[in-house]
Amino acid sequence: MRTCALILIIAAGLGLRLGQAWQGTDHNLDDSAAYERIARGLHEDGVFEQRGAGTPAHPQPASNYSPGLPLFVAGVFEVTGDDDTRPARILLAIIASLAIPLTWVLGRRLGGSDAGLAGAAIVAFYPTMVNDNSMLLTEPLAATLAIGSIVSVLKARDDGRLRSWILPGLLLGALTMVRPEYMLMSLLVAGTLVLLEVRGGLWHALRPPLVMVGVAKGEERKVVLLAAKPQDFEMSEQIVVTGKMNGEEFVANDVLLKCPSKYKDEEVYIKSEKSS
Repeated sequence: MRTCALILIIAAGLGLRLGQAWQGTDHNLDDSAAYERIARGLHEDGVFEQRGAGTPAHPQPASNYSPGLPLFVAGVFEVTGDDDTRPARILLAIIASLAIPLTWVLGRRLGGSDAGLAGAAIVAFYPTMVNDNSMLLTEPLAATLAIGSIVSVLKARDDGRLRSWILPGLLLGALTMVRPEYMLMSLLVAGTLVLLEVRGGLWHALRPPLVMVGVAKGEERKVVLLAAKPQDFEMSEQIVVTGKMNGEEFVANDVLLKCPSKYKDEEVYIKSEKSS
């Protein structure tokens, strides 16, 4: 029943957005018109400036506008070979619709299935989030990127592999390109990750944010533990190993497991036979 409801909500939200994108509007907001002219300047002249019909005699500098949306629209112009904004609006509407299932994923994780459905319905039918698709505005795109960033960060923490942090980094970077003020969100995410993981050591805590900004590589290596397999290894929520590289393998001297408990977290410390 909930699955059917979710499908109907997503389909309705997508339909409403595509309808707005197809029809467009006769009352284009100033920001939307400016984004369109900047995209036309990129497409026709290769410059980040407002160009084409309707450009004011003294327009605002293009640097006052975030570059993400004009670059996306100019790319659509290049692919279609035309400066008609309808294909760009349709693609943006499809991307904006992804915010609906992403909100369901986030809501279900934080508050259960009913909370996920309620959140998805609000996003699907909220008037502003629907009507904005008739113009070239950053809000629908930013909403999808913001929710997608949060979901991908949670998934990356669940996965535990460094390469899983590449996607959150890309989404947060794209979000900043679309809405620069969301750079604060990126900093908050990075700071929160460090605080959550600092018990495993400073370098361990810094690696996920560094992977997101492309400083550290999300590589995988085989870990060799010179000791018996710890009890409840598969049940552990977090594993911290210390040791050194030996060729392509990481030889672990110590292993710290964080295991779930009914009453409290239990930490199991294992020291290798080699160091004893």
